[in-house]
Amino acid sequence: MVSGAEPDVDRVFIAGLILEAVLDTPGLGPEPSGRRNRVKNRVRRALLTHLAGWVTLQRFRELAVQLDHWFPIYYPLVAVSRNAVQSGMEIYEASPGAGPSPVLREDLLDQLLHRHPQLLPRRRHRKLYRRGLLEFLHRTRGGAFRLKDFQEFFQIDRKTAWEYVQKLRLAGLLEHNQGRSAAVRYSLNSRFLAG
Repeated sequence: MVSGAEPDVDRVFIAGLILEAVLDTPGLGPEPSGRRNRVKNRVRRALLTHLAGWVTLQRFRELAVQLDHWFPIYYPLVAVSRNAVQSGMEIYEASPGAGPSPVLREDLLDQLLHRHPQLLPRRRHRKLYRRGLLEFLHRTRGGAFRLKDFQEFFQIDRKTAWEYVQKLRLAGLLEHNQGRSAAVRYSLNSRFLAG
């Protein structure tokens, strides 16, 4: 390896972190510079998380510089690819062979929320509310989601997200896949779906 030349593995590592941040960041918002900044901040946090205690401070600084160099090059490519994949999925899901998407039974959800008013916060400036919960459940289409997805959608901390997901699960709205650690997924109880 030539001295001063950046190793291919570093470039691939940075590109992988960018891809991971783009794919794991739902609801980035419509404003492009806000999306870009949010993804870059996630990549920086991921860099810290993955490398803390594993590399020297000098090595970490080198990778941080490489992130600043490679981010403007890889981010547009990854963001465009993600949009293409998503639109391809929408076309697939809308195609006749894909089958109908299940429909959320809002009437049953309203009945559950009426029977259990403590499930959602009543504070004036709350982040979790009925309409937001409906939107989140529509986006997941009754399928599996991670606690992290719930947390990021409602922009709440992990502990608060876990508490609400547990309340919704105990009330019978959500189901747990019994997975452990990173494999834990939640989904809408099938009785709240029609079709």
